[in-house]
Amino acid sequence: MECYVVHRRIRFLHAVRTRDSESFNRLHAEKLLYLPGARQIRTFVVLREILWTKAFPV
Repeated sequence: MECYVVHRRIRFLHAVRTRDSESFNRLHAEKLLYLPGARQIRTFVVLREILWTKAFPV
């Protein structure tokens, strides 16, 4: 859903949403591990969403 170029030890940050942990495990095993140039993949699970909006206050 999202991809960011960041600095330091993490080069790219991808935000993905899956239906459940089984769906994520399948995505990880079948797609993420085979991304070209990826040497290491770290997974962080969101436990609770504090704020999510596309609105930009002007």
